[in-house]
Amino acid sequence: MNLQWVSRSLTTLHWLLGLVLVSLLQIATSPEPYALPAYNHAVLAAFLATFALVLTGAVAFLARFQDPANRVPVWFILWPCATFWIARSLIGIVVPPTGQWISTVLSVVVVGTVVFAAVKRSQLWWIALASLALGVWWRHHYFAVFPIDPARADMLPLVRSALQQLFSGHAPYRVYAMPWPLPLTYLPGTFLPYKLPLMLGLDMRWATVLAQVGCLAAMVWLAARRIGSAWRAAPGFVVWAVVFLSAEQTFFDATNTAPWGGWRLFGWPPR
Repeated sequence: MNLQWVSRSLTTLHWLLGLVLVSLLQIATSPEPYALPAYNHAVLAAFLATFALVLTGAVAFLARFQDPANRVPVWFILWPCATFWIARSLIGIVVPPTGQWISTVLSVVVVGTVVFAAVKRSQLWWIALASLALGVWWRHHYFAVFPIDPARADMLPLVRSALQQLFSGHAPYRVYAMPWPLPLTYLPGTFLPYKLPLMLGLDMRWATVLAQVGCLAAMVWLAARRIGSAWRAAPGFVVWAVVFLSAEQTFFDATNTAPWGGWRLFGWPPR
């Protein structure tokens, strides 16, 4: 009886700590805190990092007392649903009425896939695929509503100007007018990939989305290599889905440049 009570208490504590951890990480991927007048980057970052590390350790410790066959808890698998509802109110609203039915269908697919995966405790990679489809659809309309504009962020305009300079036969490393003076400080590998979508007549921001898809492909390859046939249940797919669906990441893709060299590390062959 005592052992059963201890087991239930640990399970409840595991859930509570997990929900707190998810809430903190959800704050970190939401744009609302950045709009606060008293927002302090360093303080909030330190707070989130400290509590996330402590709670991650606590959850990982308590997970050892759970059923070994169910090491990925339900609250973790359901995490993309919380991200989806927040992002839908901030990003999904830009979809015009003509495309709302597609958005609705993809939303139902995402939520249904997450719930199915949470019940089965498997096929977590389906969550990433469903999130990819919905995230791409949202970005398609978000990019159209919010064009590249130095008044919103000068990173992408800087890269575009540098590419125009380079492929006109001139040195790209110079000071550009935004109209404020802005020097190019990016290494070649961080701005050259944006030339590909421009050559194809596409929005240059799709290069960032391509890099994220590259991350997902590398995760599939690594999971299959390391855990064999169980790769479809790798929890990393849930984290990828949360990041890709988040409103903050969508805003980042629309205004900023991605560290292209970083995602290649995911595909580096393990020793």
